[in-house]
Amino acid sequence: MSDPASAIVVPCGNHPDQRATHNCMNCGKPLCMTCVAARGYYCSDECKAAVQAAVPSAPRDPNLDRLDAQLDRGLTAVGSVVRKWIKPAVVVLVADDAMEAWALFRPGTLCREDQVEAAVRKANLRFGFDREALRRLWHGPPDPSGRLVIAHGTAMQPGRAAGFVLAVEATGSGAAHMSRVAKGQELARWQEGDPGRKGMDVFGRIIPTPVFPAPDLGRMVGEGTKVQRDRSGVQVLVAARDGVAQQQLDGRIRVISAVEISGDVGPGSPPVQTDDVVVVRGSVLPGAKICSTNDVVILGDLHDACIEAGGSIEVHGDINPGGTAVVAGGTVAVTGTVARTVVAGNLKITGTVRHCALVATGDIAVTRVIGGSLSAGGSISVETAGDEHGATTELCAGKAAGSEEREQVARLAETRLAAEVQKVGEEYRAQGGEFARSRAKATLLEKSAYRDPAFFARAQEELGRQASELERIDAIAGEARERLAAQRKIIAAIRRQGVNLDARIEATVVAHRGVVACLADAEPVVLHLDRPNFVLSLK
Repeated sequence: MSDPASAIVVPCGNHPDQRATHNCMNCGKPLCMTCVAARGYYCSDECKAAVQAAVPSAPRDPNLDRLDAQLDRGLTAVGSVVRKWIKPAVVVLVADDAMEAWALFRPGTLCREDQVEAAVRKANLRFGFDREALRRLWHGPPDPSGRLVIAHGTAMQPGRAAGFVLAVEATGSGAAHMSRVAKGQELARWQEGDPGRKGMDVFGRIIPTPVFPAPDLGRMVGEGTKVQRDRSGVQVLVAARDGVAQQQLDGRIRVISAVEISGDVGPGSPPVQTDDVVVVRGSVLPGAKICSTNDVVILGDLHDACIEAGGSIEVHGDINPGGTAVVAGGTVAVTGTVARTVVAGNLKITGTVRHCALVATGDIAVTRVIGGSLSAGGSISVETAGDEHGATTELCAGKAAGSEEREQVARLAETRLAAEVQKVGEEYRAQGGEFARSRAKATLLEKSAYRDPAFFARAQEELGRQASELERIDAIAGEARERLAAQRKIIAAIRRQGVNLDARIEATVVAHRGVVACLADAEPVVLHLDRPNFVLSLK
């Protein structure tokens, strides 16, 4: 498939010094706006005459004038679209995401070619025309539904960042997220990045691909893992100990000890309170209680239960309505529907948020939100906000949450970081003891009068590996201590936090009427009409 971006740099077939924006509807020759203004969507008078000669004359119904008058006074439904009919025989409707365009006309009738040209020009369509559908509008056979798709955009292919991919995804076998692994087992394989492919909407606007940061190997390798190369030279991540393989929300892969719960957790289950990661291989039912200074992963739904985590909370299902808020010091990520108050550092919802409150001290990213409110100290990014019925939906970005909520999130994050510093310290001491013993053995071998050179070389190699591992753990410990110190400064400054002037609100597809957007300390913006590609920023 050719890159859709190349469509905007093709020269006109009649005017090589001008950019082509359309194609001849008979032969497909590239045309510029000068050609379109002169002859319509044809490269020559011959092409225009050829198409017109093939168009059958459609007799006018004697009752058409009476029908026109009735249509002018009412509403007519065409498919799922309800609109007031106006005098033009055809109008063009563009989807909210500008990836599809329809021609709407009186069911079972044909349009004139000049009417179609005028409607397409008024809608400012420039890319992805379906020539057969366009010709059908005036050549027939007439469509009984009164609706035809006449243009398609080309979707953007996002690509991927370079990094480690869990073995079960890369090879079809091996370690998966939250699976139990043994020491020495392959966890992940390195894959180079893919820049993806740009897209283009029906208006001819380029849809850029995401920009991925340069890969940082150190930030991808977590505790309990080590990097090796396989026989083909590819970097692989293997488990350095027995445990559970976890790919965290930031992409880091680690092997950790975890509290694993098979099946559902209910009111009859004992409360869970731990410093380890909690994995629930089922749903959390009403009345259950889980508290962890680390992460909580729920592979089912979350009902009205008490959930607190110093790290992140992952829910691979829905968060159902309830009176108890879900609270996390890190990120809360949900793949399903959210219908309950959630308070966290950041929020990432790939499903729909319905009539509830989401509060984040950082950023919020949601696929769709209907009703309720989103409040973020950082930015808010949604695809669709509100609904066609005008449900009141509040989006507030750049404003610090209430001091009580911010302090609760910050304290949870501090607890997690303190536990991390303690764990990394224990790992460093254990690795240091192993290194000291290996170094003592190497010193004895070096002083021995009778030694095997090959054995001595292997011992030195192992000593070097342990020294590198000790250095890596020390670096991780230093970073953890720095993050803990920074978090404590954040807690001390909570009551002095004000507005975030760098925050923005973005609805990449559409913000429906009824949306109320408020940024920092500026006056709120109330939408009375749908706004595709809505962006609100102070810069």
